[in-house]
Amino acid sequence: MNWLKSYSLIRKISMHRIILEMHNKVIQGKRCHDKVSRTLVTQGVQEPSDLPRDAHTR
Repeated sequence: MNWLKSYSLIRKISMHRIILEMHNKVIQGKRCHDKVSRTLVTQGVQEPSDLPRDAHTR
């Protein structure tokens, strides 16, 4: 019984760690994307969401 409890606890902790790592990766990815979109905006390049509207007006 005690061994089972400790095993489940270890599994919970490892799952939590995995989830945290995935979350951190997602946050880093978002940050990277924000940086890229910011540089695009500063260079005067429109974001993809604006491109279709622009194509219609031409």
